[in-house]
Amino acid sequence: MAFAGLLVATALNTGCGYLRANSARQYMLVQELDAYVIPKPLEVTWAKVSEVRGPYDTLFWHGQSILHDVGPYLKKSDARTTTGKHGTEETIETTVIECEGKSLPNGSQILYYEDLERTTKSPGVPVSTQHTHDRRFDLELELIEMFDPPSAARIRASVEDAAKSGEWAPKMKTPAKSTAPVPASDAGALARPGPSVLDGGAREAP
Repeated sequence: MAFAGLLVATALNTGCGYLRANSARQYMLVQELDAYVIPKPLEVTWAKVSEVRGPYDTLFWHGQSILHDVGPYLKKSDARTTTGKHGTEETIETTVIECEGKSLPNGSQILYYEDLERTTKSPGVPVSTQHTHDRRFDLELELIEMFDPPSAARIRASVEDAAKSGEWAPKMKTPAKSTAPVPASDAGALARPGPSVLDGGAREAP
């Protein structure tokens, strides 16, 4: 039981390390992108905002003229709707990409957002709707890479370094060996093999 508990504790510790790494990665990415300014006028960077591809070149509006101006240095894509079914439930997802440009004294910043609305329908059950509006940091970093590859590489490295430091987990200490003499009555018990997880449980002593 003690060994099983140790396995569970190790698994939980590993999971926490993974979560800490992701949190550290996300925090550093936000800090880096918020602080970075593309050293080009907004008019120059804005002309490239629709050329980002997104992960695996699957960004649905890449290469198409469906980013529409909705204000000064504000764009919004056409909505993409997908549907899926799981048993009797039907899920409808509507995604819109938004883009905002900012002019700064030493250059410009471009922010991307993904607006997602997820609606679930089920016979006899009221409709439930979830709405999220999140930054698309991957697209922002991809645009930075177009204009300033060294800075993009530095940001990526900084983010990964933060993730590694976030993976810190306390190492389990090996109990120190006792130097006290073993009583003769206990020597035989210590010599006998103990329980092994490879055996599926405890082994009876002969």
